Amino acid sequence: MTDKPKFRISTGSLAMFTVAVLLMAYVGVFFALSRAGMRRTIAVGGIGYDFLDDGWSINADSTEQWLEAFYYPLIELDAALISGQRPLVKPSPYYMTTDVQYYPSPTP
Repeated sequence: MTDKPKFRISTGSLAMFTVAVLLMAYVGVFFALSRAGMRRTIAVGGIGYDFLDDGWSINADSTEQWLEAFYYPLIELDAALISGQRPLVKPSPYYMTTDVQYYPSPTP
């Protein structure tokens, strides 16, 4: 007698489940970061928002630009349909394609 599993997971359903989980994580993290940034900006009486605190790290500016490029589609949807707010600096979807390894070094 062979023991057949009673429950089988197909590759297609596993792929759809994985994509759904990743999409929910993408949207969820965006809303958590953007709403926290909006609360910080409103507390100081500003407009727009940042994803990170100013003193978050030494590379906070480049991380902020990367997050704005990564979340660019959601930033535009959120600004058009929900909050009407954008980050302080208009995000560019092209930041992630910049190759920084060939920039000239500041020291000779």
